[in-house]
Amino acid sequence: MIIGRRLSAMTTTATILLALIIAVPAAILVYRTHRKVGDYRLYSIADLVERATRDPEHPFGPDADRIINELSTLTRHAADDGRR
Repeated sequence: MIIGRRLSAMTTTATILLALIIAVPAAILVYRTHRKVGDYRLYSIADLVERATRDPEHPFGPDADRIINELSTLTRHAADDGRR
């Protein structure tokens, strides 16, 4: 019985400690991202997640290279049409 109670107490303590380790940084993140900063702009959590997970080689999204190529092609054709 003593071992079971001791194990139960350890499990409860570990669960509370783990919850605090997760909850406290999450609360700080929410507080800091939803408070007003110097320019009075609110930063949403989605903005921070997007910035943290953005691919450095494609900062404007995965289709940026394709869109740039299409726009340069369209610009080239528009410039050619204007010269004729």
